[in-house]
Amino acid sequence: MAELQKTRSEVNNAFKLSGFTMRREASIFVAEQLVALSQQERKKMIDKLIAHLLHQCLSQPVLEKQHLEVAYRECSSSGLEETETVLNIIDAFNIPKLIYDNERKRFSKDVNAVNHLYPEPKWKAQFLIDRYTIIWQ
Repeated sequence: MAELQKTRSEVNNAFKLSGFTMRREASIFVAEQLVALSQQERKKMIDKLIAHLLHQCLSQPVLEKQHLEVAYRECSSSGLEETETVLNIIDAFNIPKLIYDNERKRFSKDVNAVNHLYPEPKWKAQFLIDRYTIIWQ
């Protein structure tokens, strides 16, 4: 019990130094997960959790238990899961054609375009015009 309290205060202090405020149930959850680890591993895991939470777009600096559950799951998973895709190969004819829209000043997908192995000659000129327009802005 004393070890859990010590771990909980260590977790609270580390998160406060990073600008986060933890709810009681969130700090208890993290302390229960980290109490079995050694001091060095505990410090590394706290740093990983803080780094993961800093990269999330949290609306408030107050951390709920669900935020820390997701962060702990992400940090503790090592390697790839069986269902995770590492490399996705697509056919060259399935790549969408993009057209630069001057009014919106962004690219939009051309739904009428048909992919051919050798495009028409006008597309080379259009490609150069689009490239120049982007650079000119």
